[in-house]
Amino acid sequence: MKTLRSLAVAVLALTPAFAADEGSPSPSPASDQNERAEKPISGPEFARKAAGSGLAEVAMGRLGTEKGSAPSIRAFGEKMVSDHNGANKELVEIAGRKDIDLPDELPAKYRRTADKIEKLEGAAFDRAFAQAMVESHEEAVVLFRRAAAQCTDEDLKGFAIKTLPTLEGHLTEARALKAGLD
Repeated sequence: MKTLRSLAVAVLALTPAFAADEGSPSPSPASDQNERAEKPISGPEFARKAAGSGLAEVAMGRLGTEKGSAPSIRAFGEKMVSDHNGANKELVEIAGRKDIDLPDELPAKYRRTADKIEKLEGAAFDRAFAQAMVESHEEAVVLFRRAAAQCTDEDLKGFAIKTLPTLEGHLTEARALKAGLD
C-alpha cells in the first residue's frame, strides 16, 4: 500500500513538469467547445442562421394557428407569425444592403420538424408544437446572444441586440405553454 501511494505521489509530482516540457496540454472537448463558442460570428453567418430560424418560426406559427386545438396554441402561433414576419423583413433589408444571400426556403432541420408535427392532431399536436417552440427558441436565443456579444458586423449586431428581448420573451412563453400542456 505504501509503495502504491509513493508511486501516485511521484506521478503527480512529475505531471506538471512533463506538461511544461511538452507545451500546453491538449484541450479537453469541453474547452474546445468553449473556444468555438468564443470565436466571433461573422455577419453573413449570423444573418443566414437567423433567417432560417425566422422562416421556421413563421412556418411553425402558421401550423399552430391552423391546427392548434387549444386557444393558447393558436394565439401563440399568431404571435409567432406576426413577430417573426416583422423581424424577418428587417433582417432582409439589412442583408440586402450588405449583399448577403439569405435562405428563402425552410432549412431541412426545421422542415423535418414541421412535417412531423403537421401529421399530429389535437392534444398530441399541441404538445409537439409547444416542445418545438421551446427548442427552436432556445436555439435562437443562443444564436442571438452570441451575435449580440460577438458579431463582426455592427448593423447585424444591433439587429441581434434589438431582437433578443423578444426572443427571450417568446422562450419564456413557450416554456409556460408547454408546462400548461404537460
